[in-house]
Amino acid sequence: MPDDSVTDVEPSTESESTSATTTPPHTSPRVVKIHLDRPCRVKSVMLAGISRTKADYVIDRLSGVLEVSNYQELLEGVAETRAELSGLGIFKKVDAVLDRGSGVDDIHVQFAVVERNITAKVGVEVGDNAAT
Repeated sequence: MPDDSVTDVEPSTESESTSATTTPPHTSPRVVKIHLDRPCRVKSVMLAGISRTKADYVIDRLSGVLEVSNYQELLEGVAETRAELSGLGIFKKVDAVLDRGSGVDDIHVQFAVVERNITAKVGVEVGDNAAT
């Protein structure tokens, strides 16, 4: 059975101008048509780039991606999860990558994060506060 959930669309190329200082023609990125009501299954969710942050702190926020049944819910779940991770304030950057799995409707989701350098200043003040 052919997979009709994702359809490639031919990229377009811009025509070259006749000027002597022309640049090579630009090829636009690959365009893919996705049928949003097509069923899909998230097979794995990866979180890359965490070194100082406790995994338990962010794992609970990934549940919105795990409980999807079609591509529409997947895209909405990824957008919500990405916004929630960004909203924590501990990441400078949060990117999401969707990759097809071995099965027709299998999807692997990867969130790549860059942690912020969070610092705190602690000070001690010592003084002579004697009452007379």
